[in-house]
Parts: sequence; C-alpha cells; structure tokens
Amino acid sequence: MDGAGHLQHLVFRSDYAEHKQFPGAVVDTAKRFRVGAGVNTHDYRERAPALVEAGADVLCLDSSDGYSDWQAEALRWVKREFPDVPIGGGNVVDGEAFRFLADAGADFVMTGRYFARFDQSPGKKVRIGGSVFKEYWGEGSGRARNWQRYDQGEDKLHFEEGVDGYVPYVGDLGDTLALTVAKIKATMASCGAATIPTFQATARVTLVSEQSYQENTAAVAVRDNADTTLD
Repeated sequence: MDGAGHLQHLVFRSDYAEHKQFPGAVVDTAKRFRVGAGVNTHDYRERAPALVEAGADVLCLDSSDGYSDWQAEALRWVKREFPDVPIGGGNVVDGEAFRFLADAGADFVMTGRYFARFDQSPGKKVRIGGSVFKEYWGEGSGRARNWQRYDQGEDKLHFEEGVDGYVPYVGDLGDTLALTVAKIKATMASCGAATIPTFQATARVTLVSEQSYQENTAAVAVRDNADTTLD
C-alpha cells in the first residue's frame, strides 16, 4: 500500500517460494523475466532495432550454418548499434567456427539440445523402449513449421536443414542447471579463471579420443551407481 492506502503490488505465496528457491533468476530492475528473441541474417537491420525497442533483453542469430561472413557482419552491426544488448550466434560445430563468431562479437552460443531435455521446454514427453524422451527439433526441420524463413525459392521445403529427433528427458530445469553451473565453476577454477571473460580468454578446447570419452563415461556411470556403504 502507498501512503494513501492504494494497492501497489501483489505478491503470491508461489512467487515468494520460487524467489527463495531461485534467487539468481534472470530478471530486470522491475523484477520482470528477461526476454530473448531470434534474429536472422536477412532482415536484422530492421528486426533488431524493433525488438530492442519492444523490450528484448537478449538477441540471438539463428542459422543452420553460423560459420559465415553474413553472420559475422550481423554480429558486428548489432554490437556497434546496441553495445549493451548481449547477442549470441550459431549453429557451429567446431572450435574454428566458434572462434570465428567469438572474434566477430559472439557473447554466447545456442544450446538448444541441452534445454530441450527439461519440463520447461515445449516438446512433448514420449516413451520409447522403456525410457522417457522429449521431442526436439530445429527451425530448419519440417516439424518446426517455420521453414519459410529459409527461403529456398518456392513454397515448400526441399530438404531439411534442422535436427528433428528426441533427447533423453531429465526432469525440472532447476534441478539439473545447478549441477551444470557447478561443473562450469569447477572447470573455471581449473583454468584459474574467476570471471567469464577471463575464462573465455584462457580456456582451451582439446580433442579427446573416443576411447577416453567412453572410459570417462563408464567411470561416471559406475560411480553414480555404486553402493557407498562399506561393511
């Protein structure tokens, strides 16, 4: 209430509980969740200003192949025109392509497959062979029904450029995200990086053999399933 007895705000018990559970939620100064929006390399000069004016907090360039001069130029333009608006890019599949976008101004990269596994993603849960999966598809796939923006010259999709499949369901985002953040912090500590910019400057991505990957995966599985009680 204000001084005149007028109602100013409503706070629900569920909102209070969620705030206590997720104190690091990404909100603005008015306690509103921050909003991101997708941009392509065709009309970004018109779309990006309109999105920022409408209140978008984050922009992301989405392409089936982000390793291109078109995306690099779009990144540079947005960073020049809106230096305070974080922008990401993709898709890319190797370190050289990632560095190309980072040098052009990439603040983050897309991680759609990671987030598609959670309750909060729009995909349906399906049971396959006794296991639960979530639907997952990219914009360039037939299921996305948004293939028109790929503009292949006719009113149909000649071939699919996006992923269309399933990812293992893992539950609520809040439960797993905390573990992922802890892993990132541990990796940063190993690199001697106390901040994300320092981590970006000092981290090295190294290829490992398939055997090393399989051995590590097997070791983690044994550890997670082991009975820690000793007689």
